[in-house]
Amino acid sequence: MQSEGKSRIKIYTGVLLGLLWIASMAVLGYTLPFFLDNINFFKAKKIEVYKSRYINDKKIEEVLAQFNWNWLFLKESTVKKLLNESLGGIVKDVSIDRDITKEGIVLKIKVYEKEPVAIIKENNKIYLVDEKGNILPYRYINGKYPVIFTNNIDNLREKFVFFYENILSRSNIRETYVSDNKIILYLTNPNVKLLLPPLEALNSAVIERYYSVINIIMSSNLENVSVDLRFKKFASLKKLIGMEDL
Repeated sequence: MQSEGKSRIKIYTGVLLGLLWIASMAVLGYTLPFFLDNINFFKAKKIEVYKSRYINDKKIEEVLAQFNWNWLFLKESTVKKLLNESLGGIVKDVSIDRDITKEGIVLKIKVYEKEPVAIIKENNKIYLVDEKGNILPYRYINGKYPVIFTNNIDNLREKFVFFYENILSRSNIRETYVSDNKIILYLTNPNVKLLLPPLEALNSAVIERYYSVINIIMSSNLENVSVDLRFKKFASLKKLIGMEDL
């Protein structure tokens, strides 16, 4: 009987200690952030922000103010998320360095923006996109970018990475027309029109043929010509009469 009583006491004691531990952790989890937020040691003495040209300084200040200068709770992922919510998703990445000085902690925050690479025009709508096909706020268009005309922006964005990495970023293209059955490219210099298969049919073999033709055109100083690469076994070449020759 005594052994049973002692066993029960041990069990009750263990349960009570467990409940006390849980309660103390709950209280500590609730009060610890507030406690740490009011200790001067965790307050940044200085914040240096390095950014690109598009981001508004006021927006960055508003986001950082939410952390009350507390370097302990300042996380890169959270700052990136809050900035993108305020700026329409133009932030690509955020890095935070904490330097220890005599005066205290100095935060160095670098904000990397998504860079525009092309303008997409779908009917009467205009979009600015980065290398991943992400749509950026239209107000940031302040430079010259290749223009892509399409009637299906969703399909273009889905395959944009491959198209950009293999063609758009490596060629001097003025205008591009993307439809369901073909792609038309107009080079800036020399004046050449190229016809390619639709986005779904683009592959490494087509890309290889495309650059072989480009090299021939450049080495032969050909201008005002149209080259059709939609056929697997041959390419057709003809003289361009004018821009209306589509």
